Parts: sequence; C-alpha cells; structure tokens
Amino acid sequence: MNENDLLEIIEHAFGDWFEPADAEVKNSRIKTSLVGLDRAVGAFKKNCNSINYNALCLAMMTYQYWTQKKVIE
Repeated sequence: MNENDLLEIIEHAFGDWFEPADAEVKNSRIKTSLVGLDRAVGAFKKNCNSINYNALCLAMMTYQYWTQKKVIE
C-alpha cells in the first residue's frame, strides 16, 4: 500500500479535499487525529515493524488532511 492508496481511503471516509467541512467538525477531527497520532508514534517507538509504520503514516496523513481541510464560511 502506498501513499496514494492511503489518501484514497481517507478521501473515501471523509470526503474530497475541496469539499469544505463545518468548523466544529474540523476541530473535532483534528483533536481525534492527534490522539491517533500520539498512539501511532508510541506504538512505533515500542515496536518498529511494518504494521506500526503503516499506522503511523496513516495517522500523519489523517492529521494533515484535517489541518488543511477548508471550512464552510
């Protein structure tokens, strides 16, 4: 699985990048993705295997996705 595949999974779950989100939803998803990112970093530090690496990549991409998501004005 490469980065493009992961991006497709994220877009399928959360919508297209160009589709704006409500500010409340965006902030909630950013907080949730930070929790996931913390857990993924911890798991990768404990055991640097491919599964934890892929989870870390997904967590980083999810956080980046929500931080760059446009807000409905």
